Amino acid sequence: MNIFSPLYSKLPEFEQYLKWYFEEKASYPVGMVQDEQRILAIDETQAELFYPNQACNRQSKDFCERLASKIGYCVCTKMLHPKKALRYHLSVADGKYSKKMTTEEVCRASVGLRANNDPSEQNFGVFSDAFQHCRGMGIGEATDLGTTRDNDDFGCGASDLVTGKRSKAERDGAVIEAANIGHFHEMPTELTDTLIVTSKRHAKESRRGFTASLDKQAAESEKKMKALRGKKLTAAQGTLIDAMYLKQQYNSPCCWLAEKQAFEEFEKLRYKKDRMAAVKEQILMRYLGLGWVEAHHPWSKKGHGSYSATELFDHFVTVVLPLADTHEVPDEPPLKLPGLPTNLKRLGTRAQDCVDLAKELGSQERKFRLDALTKRDQLEENGFGDQLSEMQQLIWPVEKLRSAGFKIDKLFEYKDGDENLLQWCQGTVKKLMREKENSYMIVEVEWNSDCLGEGDPTTTKEKLSQSQWNPDRSINGGWREDLHHKILKKLNILSKK
Repeated sequence: MNIFSPLYSKLPEFEQYLKWYFEEKASYPVGMVQDEQRILAIDETQAELFYPNQACNRQSKDFCERLASKIGYCVCTKMLHPKKALRYHLSVADGKYSKKMTTEEVCRASVGLRANNDPSEQNFGVFSDAFQHCRGMGIGEATDLGTTRDNDDFGCGASDLVTGKRSKAERDGAVIEAANIGHFHEMPTELTDTLIVTSKRHAKESRRGFTASLDKQAAESEKKMKALRGKKLTAAQGTLIDAMYLKQQYNSPCCWLAEKQAFEEFEKLRYKKDRMAAVKEQILMRYLGLGWVEAHHPWSKKGHGSYSATELFDHFVTVVLPLADTHEVPDEPPLKLPGLPTNLKRLGTRAQDCVDLAKELGSQERKFRLDALTKRDQLEENGFGDQLSEMQQLIWPVEKLRSAGFKIDKLFEYKDGDENLLQWCQGTVKKLMREKENSYMIVEVEWNSDCLGEGDPTTTKEKLSQSQWNPDRSINGGWREDLHHKILKKLNILSKK
């Protein structure tokens, strides 16, 4: 352990001290009675460290060596991390404040300067000592006591005067300086008496004021924490609403469930932006809508730039689609509310407070989901979002229209007094009558009875234009697949719970 051996030639006294400390110093080990003979505790400890005799130490020797190696590696790695300030002081990392990068002139100028923050930390240390040992003392008193002890305001120099023996300076006949005393004893007696009387007179008022300040500080901290939690809850609600749409999309025609279907739908999309939006949506259905974290893929990466639609599609086919074979589809989209950490190691029995808090968070989660559903409905009433529109497939369903039985949802314009209104009507396609490729289809539709007014025909011929398939905004003649049963299914699940 001769890590200081390079200094021995310059400091022979230091070498002599270390030799005495490690080889000759005798002391009483822990648990030994004072009457017993002292032993070379440091020497025997060092011998047991490198050449263990005790069975428990032998048993753990190999493990401790590996542990020391791993810890040493981790410590060195952490110290060399670019984000650590300590790295700037290490010569091995060419730190700009290290000995290696410091000129001799600066080194000479820094001799005698303090290299730590003891003066600023000393006051906190005295406060902690007072607060721990004086059990009946409050924070205010401990703070005052710590400050006065740190400043030595009440020091009377007794420790300098009463030593029990003469100092070396006294024996040499040197002039002894007057003992240092605190500021309190330097003042006239009239002032010290006045300070004591005033302090006693205003002690209770001072304590009440300090307590009020602490309460005010705690209230402000709680206010900030509530505001921060409110922001997190608002963000969580927005994320949950998005996840609700994505979860519904997974159980709808717009979801690509098989590799063949994915390739066919991807090839039908002609523009890059449409392909990119479609692939991202398919990945998010699994990642956010179902909570399958393995489906995640970044949209861009440092050094790579933005991923192309083809690269994301490759990830979707090779990684995301196979997840359906190993993962279950949850009844509800995932929700992560602010709460207790779940990845901490636990030793012993879990505290009842934690159990009660977990139950409370569980009940809050159900209410939070219902509030998110209400918020989503309010947004849709105001024209933001549409569940039925989000679940439609991207390309108009030509193959489905060619066979009878397609459930259609079409938008019609009607007059209500002087006002023109739009209304969605549902029906079933009975047969295809005429078709113009990539343009329109004329079909015969039988309308549901609840959509018909007095005198309205039950069956009509309708022109379904490709350009009006699942429109972004409500227009006369817009049409889509009738998926109301998907929404009802979701509501039934909620009512059962």
